[in-house]
Amino acid sequence: MVAAPEPDLDDPAQHLRAYVRMRGATDDRVVVDVTQGLVYALLPSGRPRLLLQSRGLQIARYREAPDGAWVCRSSYFGSFADAATGALVEAWDNPFTGQRDEVPPTLYGPMDYVLTASRTLVNPTPAQRAQALAARAVRRWTRIGDLVTIVDELGPPDDPARPPDLDVVSLGARVADLADGSLASVPAQMAFGAVEPWRDWMRMGTRPGMLLWHLQGTKVDGIDAVPPDLLRAAEARRPGFVAQASA
Repeated sequence: MVAAPEPDLDDPAQHLRAYVRMRGATDDRVVVDVTQGLVYALLPSGRPRLLLQSRGLQIARYREAPDGAWVCRSSYFGSFADAATGALVEAWDNPFTGQRDEVPPTLYGPMDYVLTASRTLVNPTPAQRAQALAARAVRRWTRIGDLVTIVDELGPPDDPARPPDLDVVSLGARVADLADGSLASVPAQMAFGAVEPWRDWMRMGTRPGMLLWHLQGTKVDGIDAVPPDLLRAAEARRPGFVAQASA
């Protein structure tokens, strides 16, 4: 039996299709992701301090556009959780200020991401979209044995006047799954790291430091596979979230 050819991840068209199959699906299905991880205070000196856990839910659909880009219509609900227990929280005792702060959810969408082989764009101008599609570059990727990892770097443009703000998302999948052309969506694991300024609701003022995120996630088998407490929190904070995001 002849093995299926592996995708050439240095070829922009094959790279983009493999990335979409890892991140979502190419057959217009609704894709559900669940994430969980840790949020640290990254201080000017000393060991980073664990503040909270983070738990999230994304509902998305992927469609190929006539110009060759893929468009991801995505809605995200994120909630912070107790650092020790992982229980979702709506208030938090700030160890730096001594204040008890209300913890708002993180809500994105519905919003469209434009996916090209080289980068992910949010609300690009026509010129920015055309430039990204014309580029022969692809995202950074590595292979170790049967594991392929594609790395996406997201964040605002570099600005020396702003504090660091960068998301790094790594998607890992088996080469054998990527070579199986019958799979519109391949099993994949996500790792997410980020640095960002303090959230406004933390009321940290000019206190030096920032947040360091370390999360993991994966696609799950539909809404029914989402942890019930996370789903209840999403519907409580944004009624109709699931129905709207799945449309």
